[in-house]
Amino acid sequence: RARFAAMFRQCLFLDGGVDDPYTIYFSAPSRIEQFSSLQSLELGSEAGGITALYGDYTLLIVFRERGIDVVQGDFAAGFTVSSIDRTLQCRAPHSVQRVPGLGLVFLAMDGVYAMTGGLQGGAVVDMVKLSQGWEDTIQRITPDCHARAVSVYDAHAREYQLHVPVDGNDRPNLALVLHIDKLQRNPDLSAWSTRVGFPVGCLTTTQGGAVLFGHNTGNETGNTSSERGIFVMSGRRHLGGTVPQVDVFTLGPAPTSVYRSAWNDFGDPQILKQVQYITIWVLTTGNPTVTMRWYKDFLLTPTDERTYLMQPPDQTQMPVYDTAILDASGVVYR
Repeated sequence: RARFAAMFRQCLFLDGGVDDPYTIYFSAPSRIEQFSSLQSLELGSEAGGITALYGDYTLLIVFRERGIDVVQGDFAAGFTVSSIDRTLQCRAPHSVQRVPGLGLVFLAMDGVYAMTGGLQGGAVVDMVKLSQGWEDTIQRITPDCHARAVSVYDAHAREYQLHVPVDGNDRPNLALVLHIDKLQRNPDLSAWSTRVGFPVGCLTTTQGGAVLFGHNTGNETGNTSSERGIFVMSGRRHLGGTVPQVDVFTLGPAPTSVYRSAWNDFGDPQILKQVQYITIWVLTTGNPTVTMRWYKDFLLTPTDERTYLMQPPDQTQMPVYDTAILDASGVVYR
């Protein structure tokens, strides 16, 4: 009745299931179907049951209801268990991802963390909170549905995507995206953005790095067109495509992407300022429209600017890739 599995030191590790939440079983090396009755590790009950397993380079990370343990060693010399944290609560097993340059990233009950360092050669494991300033958004996650959160690391875009159910929903309806390059360039600014419109139930990547997801509703509503199959996240394919007839696809609207910057006190929050203007640089592709919304004095009441088309304002609207007709015969070149 195992719920979680991970590979570590050529052994398959399994938890004991709901009826045995404090035991980890492991197979013989390179023989994941062979389990001996003596090949198990007993955990203390003070940290609660196992909520996730993740096989890292030199450690097997054991997430528990009230803390994090690690398994070290190998099959020949024996495996040992030790505790590295008794405060974090990770109940989202599919949120755990190895992110280059950050470490092991996961969703805890109070935010998104990165586990850095190790236990080899005197190194120390450290927990770094990545979602600082996003507490209001984290609190919107449906508490009992943390286990339905799913994630993926997109190596092409260098971003960690975390899709979570919020505002009482029982399935992911909001994506929190951590932009790694932005975080490394300026850690003091918010490197997070949000996306809506992706009905994600599960996530993975192809060998080439493309992000794939499965629909989180399927055919419950009786619709047998858009909810079936595997969907691709890309810059060219819109979400919500339908199939009105054989081999003819009609693309739906693109998902909404939202970016929220950090509050800016211009160096000293104690000094009263009179702002004359602020210049904002926006880089997009194609012809999306962008609506600016700004706040001041830490108030949550926004002021909406007009919607801008991301093209030169003094020029005729330019043709867009994938839609431009380039010759008189009406042939569309891609």
